[in-house]
Amino acid sequence: MTGLTGEIRARTPPPEFFALLRGFIEDSSNSKLERQILIGGVGEAATKQTVEFFINLRQTATDPEVRGWALGGLAGIGRVGTESGAQLVAPLEKLWRDTSDPQVLMTIANPLAEIGAASSVQFLLDAALAPPGKDDARKAAAQNALRQIDHESATPPVAALLAQSAVGSPNAKLAGDILVHIGGAAAGTALVNWLQVADDRAAPQAREWVSNTKAPILSDIWQAATGAQFSFRSEKVREAIRTRLAERRAGIISEKVTPGDGGDRNPGPGPARGN
Repeated sequence: MTGLTGEIRARTPPPEFFALLRGFIEDSSNSKLERQILIGGVGEAATKQTVEFFINLRQTATDPEVRGWALGGLAGIGRVGTESGAQLVAPLEKLWRDTSDPQVLMTIANPLAEIGAASSVQFLLDAALAPPGKDDARKAAAQNALRQIDHESATPPVAALLAQSAVGSPNAKLAGDILVHIGGAAAGTALVNWLQVADDRAAPQAREWVSNTKAPILSDIWQAATGAQFSFRSEKVREAIRTRLAERRAGIISEKVTPGDGGDRNPGPGPARGN
């Protein structure tokens, strides 16, 4: 399907082109394998037109199997990355706002998170933090997808959530965990800014975030934060960062901890999981 994929990407095919594709896909006299291969080729193109094609096919096809294929085509859209994915955000966000179908919500939440546009991430955060019972299918889909966020473009709304969250709150942990996973310079700055004004209760959380750090740039930011040029409301928080960094350099593995545990459970020396 390289030829079809390239053709769709190289130009803007007219509606008649997609009508022909749809006709082939919905014609049950064609083999299932051929129709699924065609779906795959269209999906690999990952353009705004193909997203709209799959959305329309999902919403209007009469064959439940074809509707399922269309949803599968949408599922892999987010893997194209932020640069190519930016053009796909508008139709995906519209579908997210308009649908209440739990299966559709669960499917498109991941591409929205994987592409990581700030507007999409804000939709996911709003849904994830909604009160229970208000829109539980959307809430569950968003909560599941948030762990997929790793692009720096997603940082602003997550950093804003952290900045307004109290020490020990679920929102602070959620936002901080996402920022650690993103691991960029802006994410690191947001984490340190929040910890600088937090009280002693944030020390276990600081240890957890340092423990879970994988991005070298974030490790560098943690190290810089231990210097005298950074002021902390709580020296216990700064010491938690400094101690955990030293443990990692010494090759001490630490299990993930929950704020309030009072520290890491150390199973003994072993290879470090990063600096």
